[in-house]
Amino acid sequence: MNHESLEALVLNWEDLTDEEWSAVEKHVDTCGACRELLVRVMRAAALVSSLGELPLRDDHELYRLEGELARAERASLRVLKARLEAEHGVGRIR
Repeated sequence: MNHESLEALVLNWEDLTDEEWSAVEKHVDTCGACRELLVRVMRAAALVSSLGELPLRDDHELYRLEGELARAERASLRVLKARLEAEHGVGRIR
């Protein structure tokens, strides 16, 4: 088995037949570069599957959340301004 044919198999490692797995195992036992490739591909696949399904947000949802954040920030600033005016006995802070 050459490196190119092994690379094609490794990139589809989840769909390999028993015979193909045997050939891959035999080759990676003697080839460190291909063994490293197999390990990296398997780690990447494990990482991707550990993420699960990510929620997709459409633009409308994003704009709604940005609006809520902006309103919350303005409300916080109004509360902070009122507290500073009360604590420091100052007139209207601009």
